[in-house]
Amino acid sequence: MIMKRILFIFIFVGSFSISWGQDKAIQKLELLFKQGHYRKVYRKSGFLLDKPEYDSSVEHKFYRALSLIYMAQNQYWLKKNPTAFNDAFNLLTEIKQNKKGQKLFQNKSKELAHVNTFLKNQTKTLKDKGLYTQQEDAQKLLSSFFSDSKNTPPTELNEGKTPVAHHQSELLIYAQKFIGTPYLWGGESPEGFDCSGYTLYVYKKLNKDLPRTAHEQYLKGKKISEKKIQPGDLVFFKHKGKIHHVGIITCTSPLTMIHASSSKGIVTTNIETSSYWSPRLFGFARY
Repeated sequence: MIMKRILFIFIFVGSFSISWGQDKAIQKLELLFKQGHYRKVYRKSGFLLDKPEYDSSVEHKFYRALSLIYMAQNQYWLKKNPTAFNDAFNLLTEIKQNKKGQKLFQNKSKELAHVNTFLKNQTKTLKDKGLYTQQEDAQKLLSSFFSDSKNTPPTELNEGKTPVAHHQSELLIYAQKFIGTPYLWGGESPEGFDCSGYTLYVYKKLNKDLPRTAHEQYLKGKKISEKKIQPGDLVFFKHKGKIHHVGIITCTSPLTMIHASSSKGIVTTNIETSSYWSPRLFGFARY
């Protein structure tokens, strides 16, 4: 009888340890994803795919699929990995085939809404770049996993409550064309941008002349509160008492910007989940 109890305790503790280890690994993936470390998410989720104890799990496949989608915003990376959207499609299809995966989709509506926004814009960008196969793969993702994709205008870039005016949509679509462009200090052309050089260049599309620096762009623009921001407005960040960065709002919920990152070039960033940008958020301006 004592031996049976000991065996039961051993099995229970062993099972608990495996389950706890799985939860910890998945939580790490989720944190890295929220921080925008998509390549790390892709790499670490790949390790989990090879572990038998994760065969019944779906979360690592979910974040692997989403990381593929976001990594594809880098045009140079996408050319080296042309099946990225199709690989994401296959993973999401596998996930939705069981009840656990279907429940996950319901619980991750916020993440999926952001992917929806990104893919709508990305299909337009891919078409303009002549990447028609990848455009078709991205559109297939939209059609298969987002029920409203056929009824939503392709220029609708914001999933928040604020409506997007036509000229703002035009601005954002134009801004997305430069995703993957490298960062260049003092740059204000498609060969390379710094943060204010990028906003200056994009706003010229609407025949609006912005000052050259982030600080001047904030001073000249019409100041607005966070409650009244719209996609296309400028967002500013402060460090050590000085305005040092500017980006363009692409989505109000979650608060997201497209900007020239000194380490990544032109990218989109979720400000709300960024441990770097969120505490430095200073204000907003409109032109």
